[in-house]
Amino acid sequence: MLEVTVEFVSEIISCIKDKDNKIVSGDAQKVKKVLDTWKFTKDSTSKNPNWLIVDTQA
Repeated sequence: MLEVTVEFVSEIISCIKDKDNKIVSGDAQKVKKVLDTWKFTKDSTSKNPNWLIVDTQA
């Protein structure tokens, strides 16, 4: 079995606006750094090219 761990680092802005474009939640100016770790596995003898996600962490 092969196993690969990938760390995704992103910066996101999260805000919700109403129909009048007024912010009702969050902050349109605040950038938040997010780190996610995904673990994949694959049978190295299989002809199937797909990897299976076995774990995620945020």
